[in-house]
Amino acid sequence: EGDITDAFKSTWIPASARVAIALDDSFAGNHVVRVTARDWAGNDADPQWLETSVALDTDVPRGTVVINDGAGNDGGPATHTNNVLVTLTIEAHDDSSGIAGVAIANEDLECATAAYGPWVKLQPWSLRNSDSLRTVKVCFQDEAGNTAFAIDDIELDRQRPTGVRVTLQDGAEYATEATEVTLELEAEGATFMCVQGDVDNDDPNTEGRDWADCALAEWWMPYNHNKTISLTPWDGFKRVEAFFADDADNTSSGFDTLILDTLAPRREAITLIPRDFTPNAVVSAAFTSSGATEMCLWGDIFGSPVDECAPESESWENVVTTKLIILDDNPTDDILPEGLHVVRVKFRDDAGWESPTVSDDVYLDATRPDVGALRIVGRARDDAD
Repeated sequence: EGDITDAFKSTWIPASARVAIALDDSFAGNHVVRVTARDWAGNDADPQWLETSVALDTDVPRGTVVINDGAGNDGGPATHTNNVLVTLTIEAHDDSSGIAGVAIANEDLECATAAYGPWVKLQPWSLRNSDSLRTVKVCFQDEAGNTAFAIDDIELDRQRPTGVRVTLQDGAEYATEATEVTLELEAEGATFMCVQGDVDNDDPNTEGRDWADCALAEWWMPYNHNKTISLTPWDGFKRVEAFFADDADNTSSGFDTLILDTLAPRREAITLIPRDFTPNAVVSAAFTSSGATEMCLWGDIFGSPVDECAPESESWENVVTTKLIILDDNPTDDILPEGLHVVRVKFRDDAGWESPTVSDDVYLDATRPDVGALRIVGRARDDAD
C-alpha cells in the first residue's frame, strides 16, 4: 500500500525478501510505502503494517561549463586559446537529491556509463592537442542517478599571424614632414595591433605610442591595413615597429625605418676663381654647403640647362668642392663671350629639399691692352753736352 502505482496496490504476492515496485510518478518528493504479511493459515503479521519512505527525484541536475572564463578580450569567456592547458569553470545545481559527482571528457562522453568524481568548481584541464575547435563535455549526476550534461567550445590556435609587412611612407627612404606619415600594415590572421617606436604620442591624431606602450593592453587597437602617424619631431633616423595579435594572443611583429629630414641644405655658397676679372673663359668654381648631396649649375656658362635646374632636370650632379667651368653667354656664338658672367647654383639633399639659389660673378676680359705708339717727348742730350 502507499504511494505506489495501482498495479501493486492491495495485491497479495508470494513472500520475498526483495520485491520490485513502482512509485507513483505523478509527484516528486517523499513517497510512503506500507507492507503487511500473512501466513498460509491466514494469520496477519503483528504489527500488521510496516512503513518506510523514499524520496522520488525525477528532476535532472543542472550545470554549465565555461572554458577560460574571464580571459576574453571583453572580460568574458575566451573564444580562442594558444595553450592546451585551460581552466574549466563548472557550475552544478540539483534542488532535489543534490549533486553526487561530475565526469569530464574532451569532445564527447556518454553520461550513463561515465566514471564520476567529485565536483570542483575550478578544474584545470588539458584540451586535445591539435589546433581546431575543441569541445569539452561535462556530465552531472545527482544522488538519485539522474544525469545531464553541458558543453563548451574554444578554438585552439597556436599559429602566429603570418605575412607580416610594415611600410613607412610607401617605402621611401626619407620623410620631409614629421606629420601625416603613412603606415601600411599586413599580417594575415591578425585581429589587433599596436604601433610603437619613434612615434609622437603627443599628436592627438595619431594615437601615438612610445617604446614601452605595447606592453600594456590598453594601447592595442583593432587591426587595420592603413594608419597615419606622426614621427617624433626631430630630424634623424626613425624606427617604427608594429605588433600584431590574433584572437588567441599569438603575436608577430615587424618594423620599418626611414630618415626624417625637414631642413633644406644650409650655408650654401659659390666662389669663382679668379675673383672679379679673368682673361680666360675657363675658371674654377668653389662650392660649400651643409647637408647637400647634389648640385646644379646654370647661368652664363657653357652647357647651361634651359630648365634652370628644375627638380626633374638631368643637370643635377653629385656635390663637389671645386669644378672647372667655361664661361659662355651665347653658346651659338664662336666669339669669346667677354663681359660680366653670372654663375648660379643650388643644392639638394637626399630627401629632395632644395636650397635657395646662390650666385657669383666674374668679368671676362680677354682683350689685350692696345699699346699704340711709343715716342720720346723732349730733347735728348749726350755726354758731350
